[in-house]
Amino acid sequence: MSEEEQKAIPPRPMFDESLVDMFRKQAHQAFVQHGDVLRSIVVIFDYHGELNRAKVQRGIWLGPEGPVTTPEGMAGSIDGLMLMHLQAFERLRKFNQHISQETGALLQQLQETVDGQEEDQAKQEAGRPGDVSPNAGEPVDGVRGPGGKPGD
Repeated sequence: MSEEEQKAIPPRPMFDESLVDMFRKQAHQAFVQHGDVLRSIVVIFDYHGELNRAKVQRGIWLGPEGPVTTPEGMAGSIDGLMLMHLQAFERLRKFNQHISQETGALLQQLQETVDGQEEDQAKQEAGRPGDVSPNAGEPVDGVRGPGGKPGD
């Protein structure tokens, strides 16, 4: 490929620029169809892994004429974000509550299992008549006690 042909090919946009363009088009469509009730649109991009810390675009915030710049538009958008945060926190609270209940139930099952195993072990030990060796009465390594009997 010649140098002129390479210059003629426009550089491919970064993924975040592509996302912004995609959502900008969708926002424009939404304003066309619902401009009578829609004041602004906020779209937040949540990336996988470390991309949330990278220097990439985090989302878009648009009004019908482009970036939101009016006080009422900014206040309305922030109010909408706050309501979405409350919704997200409520979802997280319910998830936490569910996990806590599941963990409690699992811990109870584990405790019941351990208690049952300990009870079974205690029954097995109680059922054995001591640690009597089949060679009871025989000298241990040929050594007899002082009375001449094994174990004396």
